[in-house]
Parts: sequence; structure tokens; C-alpha cells
Amino acid sequence: MHHSPDPSIPSLSEDIKKSLIAELKQFVSTENEAINLGITAQQRLAILQQQTSDFTIDKLVDMVLHAGRRIHCTFEPRSR
Repeated sequence: MHHSPDPSIPSLSEDIKKSLIAELKQFVSTENEAINLGITAQQRLAILQQQTSDFTIDKLVDMVLHAGRRIHCTFEPRSR
């Protein structure tokens, strides 16, 4: 019995990345702010352009936590 991967999983991780990037954008409006958070100029540009492929979820989570933000997750049953 072979299970095909759930097609909604990649889009879900993209949504999570987009939410994290949206949160980070407010902390990287200047290069100095980004540098203070340990975010490189290249990473800052990727955040401002919302390039999710440049980051893993855990890297984005680290950046958000480093910016002094708390993250709350909600888990809900999937609607069918």
C-alpha cells in the first residue's frame, strides 16, 4: 500500500514561511536594523522581496525569535 504525499503540505509550509517573512519585514526596514539582528544584506533583500525559497522554516523562526518576537501556533483539524 503506497501513500502519495499530501499535495497540501508544500503549500502549507510556503504559507508558514510567508507569515514569518511578513513578520520579519518590519524589523529589516534599514540595513542597520538587519545587521543588529545578524541578518545579512542578501538575507534582508530576500525578506523584502518575500523569497521563501531562500530560507528554511527553522531559519526564519530563529530570525523572528532573535528579533524578540514570540510565536504562537494553532493546530486545527483539516477540513475535508
